[in-house]
Amino acid sequence: MRTVLLLKNKSNGADEYELAFAKKNYKIAYLPLLTHTYIHETELRKCFQNLPSKYSGLIITSQRAIEFVNTILGDLNDEESSNIRKDIPVFILGHASDRYARTAGFYKRYGKDSGCAEKLADEIIEWYLKFQPQKPMLFLMGEKHRETLPVKLNVHRIPLTTLTIYKTTEVPNASDLINNCLDKDHSITWIVIFSPLQSVISVLRHCTVNIATIGPTTESHLLNNGIIPSVVAPKPEALSLAETIDVFDKAKPQEI
Repeated sequence: MRTVLLLKNKSNGADEYELAFAKKNYKIAYLPLLTHTYIHETELRKCFQNLPSKYSGLIITSQRAIEFVNTILGDLNDEESSNIRKDIPVFILGHASDRYARTAGFYKRYGKDSGCAEKLADEIIEWYLKFQPQKPMLFLMGEKHRETLPVKLNVHRIPLTTLTIYKTTEVPNASDLINNCLDKDHSITWIVIFSPLQSVISVLRHCTVNIATIGPTTESHLLNNGIIPSVVAPKPEALSLAETIDVFDKAKPQEI
């Protein structure tokens, strides 16, 4: 059976990637190459003190940010925490983030089908113009992010407060770790890169397996470094990735 190597952390709970790829007769392996550290906790706690009186909604586009917010909410009194989870609109990016937001108890979730920051911005703009709240949105993000969403909201004069709540660091020996995986498991036929990691460029340039990615940001990063991915999943979702890889393999059979 062919194996797909995912350069990411394995999620807690039911694994959507294992389920999606199993349906296509693939195994998957995980190789986490990033570490995440929460920052600006004091500022975040201040934001959540009487949050409904200060912000009209939250924008939380990553699993790490949702997890941190869930921790902060757990330290509030039950009534305040419940009111935020029940009443505050939360804009997330894609099905995976929606699942984490749902697990965290957020009721008013938007953006599940957005797939990218530009489309999520369109959904926020449509919502804001419809309800015309007077308070700004609160965007909780990672240290490495694009300005697509803030810029587009600014063009439409939608007030936005931003706070960086975690930073991401690449492991120093990424190339060695990938090579070790390829040497030990010859069934690996794909490597999937989920974010623009500089530490993997050298090994990706010389490896003989197919390369897949999710989204235009990481695709552009690879192209700018002279690497052409075999496929780019149209949506940041496990099923979309599995289907894209399976279609490619069926169109161009490979010997294992």
